[in-house]
Amino acid sequence: MPGTNKMDDLLPQILDSIEVLNNLTTRLDERGKITAEHLNKLNKELDAICEMANENKEKIALIANECVIKADKNEESIMVLGKDEIDQRKEQIDLEKRVAKLEAMTSQSEGRWQKITNFAIQLIYALVTCYILWKFGLGNVNSPP
Repeated sequence: MPGTNKMDDLLPQILDSIEVLNNLTTRLDERGKITAEHLNKLNKELDAICEMANENKEKIALIANECVIKADKNEESIMVLGKDEIDQRKEQIDLEKRVAKLEAMTSQSEGRWQKITNFAIQLIYALVTCYILWKFGLGNVNSPP
């Protein structure tokens, strides 16, 4: 029975291969279970993180809404105060311009009066000088004494 001999030789090899495949599938199953457990753990942590993120998002939305409401109220009061302040500032600028014009006019008038006064003083000096020269007879330089 030459064919049985070949089967007898192949049978241990087949059994060994089956045992190796069994060990391999067992290890793959164990790794698959560990991976599934790890994945479940990560999913639970991810769910917890998402829940916290949603809670924080709701808190942020509430805080932002409160800030918007406060900002709207403050903006209205700022706008009211701002309009009054703008009007006051315009009046102040207008007054400053008017004062500057008055000062310019006053300084021009003072300058004019100062020129007139200087001219009058110089005229008086000239007249006094002419009178003194006439009194001493020095008025006519070409005439003999």
